[in-house]
Amino acid sequence: MNRDKLKQLFSRQTNWIEEVYQPVKSRFVKRKKKTLIGTEYHFLELLDQIVTSPLNGTISRIFPNCTLQIISWGRIQLLITVKPAEENYTLSEKDCCCQVQNGQKVDFQTVLFIIHQPPKVSSLTVYILWQPEILRKIVTVLNNRKNVFLNLYYHRPQKND
Repeated sequence: MNRDKLKQLFSRQTNWIEEVYQPVKSRFVKRKKKTLIGTEYHFLELLDQIVTSPLNGTISRIFPNCTLQIISWGRIQLLITVKPAEENYTLSEKDCCCQVQNGQKVDFQTVLFIIHQPPKVSSLTVYILWQPEILRKIVTVLNNRKNVFLNLYYHRPQKND
């Protein structure tokens, strides 16, 4: 087992921390802290056409509009959605193709979407749903050496089996 995995395992057992990785390369990340469903992170001006999972978990639900739900090992729910450039436009399989299935276990490197038509996509949004009984706090990571952009701190660990 390498040093990073041991460090991550130890920090999970002692502090109950989960790292959230950037799902796509982009020029800007905009955060909205107080919304109706939770905290939003908008990845604007995408530099890549491949969207990967931001954390380890299970695909809970796939929606038809290039949106999916992931439940992490600590039971945190994330929604990931690819937003169209035009307001009344709905992305199709030709524009954005989902690469995972319901119930599939994913890690932070698993490809979720491939964007075939980048001009038709304005941004990618990650929603961290409000779950105060599980999630203690969300901390933005400034040192971006491993493409980690958030740390999730749990009240207590709850394994997702």
